[in-house]
Amino acid sequence: MSPDVIDAPLELASWLARIEPDHVEGFALRMREGTLHLLAGEPELGALAIDFTRGASGFRGPRARSERLVRACGVRDGSRVVDATGGLGTDAWLLASAGAEVELIEQHPVVAALLADGLLRARVQHPDIAARIHLQGADSRAVLAPQMAAVTAVYIDPMYPPRRKSALGDRRLRLLAALCAMSGQPGDDVAGLLAAALTARTKRVVLKRPLREALPNGVPDPSYSLSGRSTRFDVWRRTGP
Repeated sequence: MSPDVIDAPLELASWLARIEPDHVEGFALRMREGTLHLLAGEPELGALAIDFTRGASGFRGPRARSERLVRACGVRDGSRVVDATGGLGTDAWLLASAGAEVELIEQHPVVAALLADGLLRARVQHPDIAARIHLQGADSRAVLAPQMAAVTAVYIDPMYPPRRKSALGDRRLRLLAALCAMSGQPGDDVAGLLAAALTARTKRVVLKRPLREALPNGVPDPSYSLSGRSTRFDVWRRTGP
């Protein structure tokens, strides 16, 4: 473990132990005021920490259930959703706020550690929501399996280029993209993730995409889509047994 994170909470130890030197080349991990931060070598990218207690992450109950993502995933209290592309965890938190049990899967060890840190701190203010999120450090293509028929939805939100370089959210996404590219994980395999999710025979598969972006070649048409100003959720519903 790096001496820069030696004062991290014990609960983070197993996540930090998975990080190899090449996972953070050109970056640094630091504990600041009890929060794990990822610092970029490029000053304009700044630092990244995951905080589920501020902003839109505060959505709960009826307000969360009105969100398009929640409707696309068919979430009710007790629904089971697999978030196959963890990222910053914002969508997983929204789904859990709406009452779903969420399997949050993130394959990059550094991002998984940041998520684990965010969830640990969220337990203090929102223990009920944090308890419904179950983090796994894995490649979703290896985790999704045919015996997942009881899962309400598999949700896929691939990383795609930020729209505005000046926006804070896009800066965070640019930092995340730079980290993944530096460590040899430049992007999500959309076609592979979709194939694994559709093979898993869950009740539905939900893919978030830019509004006018075409589906990968060979992917079947969705059952329907829920569109907003800049993004859409394509939904595949299982019709057979």
